[in-house]
Amino acid sequence: MKALLSALVLAGLFGTAAAHAKVEMSGCVMKDMYVKSVNVLLIKKGTGTATIKCDGDGPSAMMTRQVSIDISGVGIGLGAFEFYGADIQLGINNPYDIEGQYVVANVDAALGLGAGANIGLRAYEKGGLSFKIGVQGGQGAGAGLALSTWTFTVVE
Repeated sequence: MKALLSALVLAGLFGTAAAHAKVEMSGCVMKDMYVKSVNVLLIKKGTGTATIKCDGDGPSAMMTRQVSIDISGVGIGLGAFEFYGADIQLGINNPYDIEGQYVVANVDAALGLGAGANIGLRAYEKGGLSFKIGVQGGQGAGAGLALSTWTFTVVE
């Protein structure tokens, strides 16, 4: 129970930090994010999916693409989790700009219902891209704190 409460407190801290992180407004939003992961002692593995919808100007206007997410990392934890993210504003105007690896700090906690927090950052040649995922809802059993890489790939 102490591990669950500690993870939830850390999730709140990450969520607060993410809420104050500056993310450039753009035409693309990540929707319907679903991530499942497993923490086994020092290893974190997972997969996920999301939809990126862009309403910006130019050639990517009104574009919607599915993305796959591959998660791999290290940290302390034990458990299996499924989390659902709310709409996430991205610093891009084209869904293909999301592709690549991101360094993400993860906090997960669940006992039946759960909460998690993730903050990701990746720089790229067009000036930088970042995303934030605040505390999101989910389900599972266990608790974990990890530093991982999330690889996003647009699915054709």
